[in-house]
Amino acid sequence: MVAGIAGELITPVISKKAIQAEYLGASARQLQVIYNYQRVVLETFDEVVNRMAMVENFGKSVEVRMQMTIVKE
Repeated sequence: MVAGIAGELITPVISKKAIQAEYLGASARQLQVIYNYQRVVLETFDEVVNRMAMVENFGKSVEVRMQMTIVKE
């Protein structure tokens, strides 16, 4: 009888600890997802900026080649 009552008193404490642990784990996973999303967005932005710079540089090189062709004629 005493063991049964003690078990009933301890169960909510164990459940509370399990709930707290699950909550903390879920919070950590949520932060991980947010940080991963931010990393992907920054990498994508960086890639777009690099590609735009490549296009701009290519356009400038075409202009230089055209000017060199005009000068030679």
